[in-house]
Parts: sequence; C-alpha cells; structure tokens
Amino acid sequence: MSWLIGRTNALIDRWSAVHVSSGVVLGSAWEANFNSYHSGHWWMHLIWFALAFPGWELLESYLEKKHPETFRGRCEVWYNRWISDGLMVAIGGAVGIWVVGS
Repeated sequence: MSWLIGRTNALIDRWSAVHVSSGVVLGSAWEANFNSYHSGHWWMHLIWFALAFPGWELLESYLEKKHPETFRGRCEVWYNRWISDGLMVAIGGAVGIWVVGS
C-alpha cells in the first residue's frame, strides 16, 4: 500500500494538501469573478483547471530535470504527477466554486 499513501512515491503524498488548497483558492477566485454556480454550468469551469494543470506539471518536470540538486532526488512518480495532482486540484476547485457559489 506504499504506492497509495506515502511521502514521495505514492498516489497521495504530502503535497496533495497543497494541491487541494490551490484548487480551493483558484476555484473560489474563479467563482467570485464569473458567478457560474447558479447558471448550472459550474462544472464546465473545472475543464479550465484540467487544461491549465498539465502546463504547471510540465514546468515542474522540466525544473526537476534541469535543477536536480534543488529537488534532492525527490522527483514525483508519473501517477502522482499526472493523475493524483490534477485530481486534487479539481477536487479543491469544485469545493471553492461550491463554497463561494452557494
């Protein structure tokens, strides 16, 4: 079960809380500006998170390869980077949209 919950080589790691928090901040800011919750199309805004998220992860991946000394060998595994992190941001975004919109 170390692949599920752990420090760095797991689906859910210590950075998962940061990704959820970032999603809440982004989702609530988005909702405050666009007020999409009551229109019934709030879930469509999660698509923007899904589109923006790979850009950040690509930048992070590039920086890990370019400056490995900064990360001290703690590079993420592929399923954490491409599955879990995006899911955590989307969950946080949905919570942020819901809290501000309701």
